[in-house]
Amino acid sequence: MFDPFVLLKDLVINFWWTFTPIVLFFILFQLWMRYIQMRYESRLSWVLLEIKLPREIAKTPKTMELIFSVLHGAHSEPNITEKYIDGKTPTRFSLEVVGINGVTHFYIRTEAKFRNLVEAQIYAQYSEAEIHEAEDYTINIPPDVPNKDFDLWGTEMILSKPDAYPIRTYFYFEDPEDERRMDPLASLTEFFSKLEEGSQMWLQFIVTPAPNTWQEAGHALVKKLTGQKEETKKGMFDDVFGDLFHDLSSKIDLLVWGTVSSESPPQQKRESEISRMMHLSPGQRDAVKAIEENIAKLGFFATVRIIYTGKNDVFTKANVAGIIGAFRQFNTLNLNGFKLDSSKTPSVDYLFKKMRNFARSRSLFQNYKKRKMDLHPFVLNTEELATVYHFPGKMVAPAPLLQRVEAKKGEPPPGLPTG
Repeated sequence: MFDPFVLLKDLVINFWWTFTPIVLFFILFQLWMRYIQMRYESRLSWVLLEIKLPREIAKTPKTMELIFSVLHGAHSEPNITEKYIDGKTPTRFSLEVVGINGVTHFYIRTEAKFRNLVEAQIYAQYSEAEIHEAEDYTINIPPDVPNKDFDLWGTEMILSKPDAYPIRTYFYFEDPEDERRMDPLASLTEFFSKLEEGSQMWLQFIVTPAPNTWQEAGHALVKKLTGQKEETKKGMFDDVFGDLFHDLSSKIDLLVWGTVSSESPPQQKRESEISRMMHLSPGQRDAVKAIEENIAKLGFFATVRIIYTGKNDVFTKANVAGIIGAFRQFNTLNLNGFKLDSSKTPSVDYLFKKMRNFARSRSLFQNYKKRKMDLHPFVLNTEELATVYHFPGKMVAPAPLLQRVEAKKGEPPPGLPTG
């Protein structure tokens, strides 16, 4: 009787020497890449910039989208030597919204060499804002949290569908009747303002510019939804013989039928695509249109991380529901949205529950402090990123406690003596 386990055992015993070097190579390669990347990042100089906002901001999230489009230019693809010898990692920024004792703060962490770029773009759009280097607020929480005095809950958010599907962006928060704009961050900053003394909520977006190749998956998804066949790449000989065959076919049509088809292949292909779109349901057509608009913009690889911590006497899981609810406003049933990453969230309810939940909480806290990007990030384009991270406008300004500029800056009066 055939026994697959016996066969597998025989293969391992007799041919271990063939695959063992390959397995060892991949293990050593991963260890090498991890070592050189840690060495490279240990040499980088970082700054944490806090942005204090003016009393009134008459700007929309579109302004922040312009800033992100410029920051995308910081992307540079490492060559082979930089990647596999020096361990160079992609440029990344950490966009952070932090609620501490009921006060909301906005931070951007960047490499020191990009500080001028970040400040210049913010000042260009928000001339009355103030930017200064801040102390890392995470050091005020004990490094061994959760412990007997402090509790901690955290998670990472991921997309519920492929990256090409867009989330609900700021455009859909507009009121076309009275030209008002509902700020998508209003509920978040309002929630942060209700945090009790001794509790903190941290929201972190680790982003790095994505090359335009991320859009290829979107184009493939559009073809799938519209029923188009995947185009196979043709070689040089395919193009040559294809053209010869087309010419020969045209001459035969001319001799036999006395005419040649007036429609060119590209025109026929275009009409076929229009025909397929006409057979889609209204919801499917809207989805295809939304995907095409989404992949038309620059993208960022992103990791979204949330940390809620506080002293045991004020820590409550009810606040967890508040932050998750704030993210649900970006979700749509037919397109995309955020959901909890179940592999990272401390919600284990089987097999060593307490120990595993503790390990997940500690890991999330350490990854937040290190501003570490997940190994499998998703993509947000500039419009989506500006929706979830921007400086609240005047519709939000009166309600929550935000770090504001205390006095408006102005030019000195003319003729002021300087001696």
